Amino acid sequence: MVSSELKTFLMVGKKLNEEGIIPVLFGSLAVVMLTGKDIVVNDIDLLVPDAWVAEKWGELIKLMSRFGFVVHNETEHEFVLDNKIVAFAYESTLGDVALTTADLLKKEVNEVKFLLPKADQLLKVYQYSRDDGYRLGKRNDNGKISLLEEFIRLT
Repeated sequence: MVSSELKTFLMVGKKLNEEGIIPVLFGSLAVVMLTGKDIVVNDIDLLVPDAWVAEKWGELIKLMSRFGFVVHNETEHEFVLDNKIVAFAYESTLGDVALTTADLLKKEVNEVKFLLPKADQLLKVYQYSRDDGYRLGKRNDNGKISLLEEFIRLT
């Protein structure tokens, strides 16, 4: 069964691909895609080239609005449609955990191309963000860390 979050991601990913963008799928939906475990996905986290959340932000707003999304939280670069939140962040944040897009898995689902961190890479991201002052108290990453650790141990 395809989750509504995955359907939303594929819809957005297709539009991004049409603009020449291959997004990085991050966050809870990335954990679901890697592990196959059914966990709560509060939003769809995507990393895109930095320019799209900086100087091309207005273009991204227009792109997302063309298929019904509205800005939900401009500070967080979030859009919403049918209670599904899509959040964009800078691709360069991969550098916080010593990664680049070249280090990630290249994936394609329903002709949508995207990048996905490997389980050990995503674990590093969650371990880093768990202690990040910005995320501290905002999210409980420990459950995802345990899930990823178990997944890595079993594979």
